[in-house]
Formats: sequence, structure tokens, C-alpha cells
Amino acid sequence: MAQNWPTVSGTSALNAAVKTDLPDRSESLRTVFSGASAPLNPAAYQLWADTTTKMLRQRNAANSAWVDVLPLLGNGGSMSLHLAPGALAAGTLSFPALPVAATIRRIILVSGTTTSGSVAATTEWTFMLRNLTAANVALFSATPSTATNQSGIGGGEMTANTAYVLNANQNVSANALDVLQLVVTKVGSPTVVASYTVVLDFFERGV
Repeated sequence: MAQNWPTVSGTSALNAAVKTDLPDRSESLRTVFSGASAPLNPAAYQLWADTTTKMLRQRNAANSAWVDVLPLLGNGGSMSLHLAPGALAAGTLSFPALPVAATIRRIILVSGTTTSGSVAATTEWTFMLRNLTAANVALFSATPSTATNQSGIGGGEMTANTAYVLNANQNVSANALDVLQLVVTKVGSPTVVASYTVVLDFFERGV
């Protein structure tokens, strides 16, 4: 499908416009710029039907990134799975199998207490999200922790009763019945975290 928004060119501007440029523009609008890769020269708030991720995406106000809006022809939007493991401890936490094909957005941790005095690589909690079904691939490009701020995936100290968000930034497409696992690592003797809850936030992937 057409994704072009061409400017009129050639020796006969009228001929180019009538036969090529205007039809291409109309077809791009009619099909919501659908395609496997992003349209060229996007504008702020422009829509794009991404046929790779099966998501309807929209350009942000700064015209600097695409944002997921809704699944293409899917039956639902944002969904979540919850775990309440109690006190934070090193180990692995497996979520129930995903009920639908999904695009993973983030992990949200909420703790009952605040961490303090974390030091990168010596005294900290670290987290990694993996897809066990898909060859154990990591959904974070680096391991986020309570001691360091890492672009795109969160980091920093936890605050009591406040969302601590870790954004998945790779391998975010998962299939129905895939099992995701949160790996929690303890380095040194970081602050004990009591009564924490884990939320896996995802979109149903469209068709």
C-alpha cells in the first residue's frame, strides 16, 4: 500500500500531480500510511498503521517518535497481569501465560517501603524481564537497578507507594501463551523492600 506524500516534480507538473502524486497521497490517507516501516517525512500527530507490530501508531507532538495507540483489528487494548510476591527477594517471578498475542510495554513495581543509599554495582536491586518461551530473550537492553538511571528502561531509587516503571525497549512482541519472567538480583545489602506488587502492562497485538 502507498505510504508516500510526494511533492510534485518533473517537466509536466500537472501530469505528475494528476497521474501519480495526488493518487498516492489519497491512497496513503485511505490506508492510514499502512506499511512495515515508518512513513518518510512524518508530521506531528500523523497516524501510521504499522503492519510489523500490528499496532496503530501516532507521531508525538514533538514529531520525534511514534507512540502506540491501539492494536490493528484486535479485540482489546491495554491489558495487565499482576503478581504480589510480598517482600522483595532475589530470584525469579514468572507471570501467567499471556492470554493473547501482545506488545509488552512495561513492568510497574510498587513497594510499601523506600530504598535509600543504593550504589551502582555494589549495593542495589537489579531487574531483568525475559520471555522464557521465546528463547529466553531479554526485553530490557540493559539491567535496570535502583542505583542508576538508564535511558529507556527506568532506574533510580524506589519510593514507597509510588510506581517504579521499567519500560521494555526490545523484543517487545510476544505470542499468546508466552511466559514472561522477572529476574530479581540482589547486589550487596540494599534496603529491604516490603510488600511489593508487580504489574506487567501490555497491548493486545492486532491482526
